Amino acid sequence: MPSTSQETDSFLDAVKTALLASDDLAELSAGAVAVWHHGESDPDESIQDAISKCKGVACLIYDLGGTAAGGDADVLTAEAAVELYVSTPKRSRKVTPSLRLGGEIRDSIMRCLHRHPDLRNTAAYFDTRVQGYAPLADPEFTAWRITLTRSIYLSL
Repeated sequence: MPSTSQETDSFLDAVKTALLASDDLAELSAGAVAVWHHGESDPDESIQDAISKCKGVACLIYDLGGTAAGGDADVLTAEAAVELYVSTPKRSRKVTPSLRLGGEIRDSIMRCLHRHPDLRNTAAYFDTRVQGYAPLADPEFTAWRITLTRSIYLSL
């Protein structure tokens, strides 16, 4: 059986796959969606790399940890974040009025990931749900952090 860390890392990769497969998120490309696995690099490096490859829209996906759900030590409620960064200078609506607003892209990400069928059916990540979003204070980008929760079953 894989370790919880490997299962969590595979969950983060599955979130990226779901985003890239969505027909409603044409703004996202493989190079512009970074998954940060704890211990591999600095998350700022990952997002800077993704932003340098993008056309004004980038995402960073990472784990936020987990706690026992309802006092039941056999089930954890784990959280992950999807941070969306939109560069308004690179995505000028004055030049291209048809570009979607960052909030529209954020809402499409939330609809895509909430209870996504590929993120619901394993012991490592069951029934993924969007729990909320919050604006991020960033001097260069319009940015949001979308929070996902899922259950991890420790004993089968």
